[in-house]
Amino acid sequence: MSIGPQGAVKVWWEDARDCIEGMMSALYFAHSTIGYGRPALLAAVDQLAAASKAANMWLPSHPCPDPNLNDRFTRMLRSAGGLAVWLEDAVCAPRDLDVLTVDREIALVTEMMTEALAHLGGYQEE
Repeated sequence: MSIGPQGAVKVWWEDARDCIEGMMSALYFAHSTIGYGRPALLAAVDQLAAASKAANMWLPSHPCPDPNLNDRFTRMLRSAGGLAVWLEDAVCAPRDLDVLTVDREIALVTEMMTEALAHLGGYQEE
């Protein structure tokens, strides 16, 4: 007996939730530390890098049954990994930290996450 596409996405989300929520938490933490200086932001970068690495390792072996949704999450996770690398470079550079650019870059990846979750929401409705 098949559970159908909507049911398959719901089952996938049950497995993916911890991984994706970890990424969301890391993004929000990074955003909230912007004004607290380099040490706080560097800690957030470490958390974001770890969450991104875990998610990027998990998703390829557990693809979402909806190819469009899988592509959205794949792009968002790839962007989050790139953001972590860029943020570490920005935080560790000897020059002044451009807080506005850091804020904008984190917001862009957070927006990607929000859009992916919004599309997932269509599967959560009965």
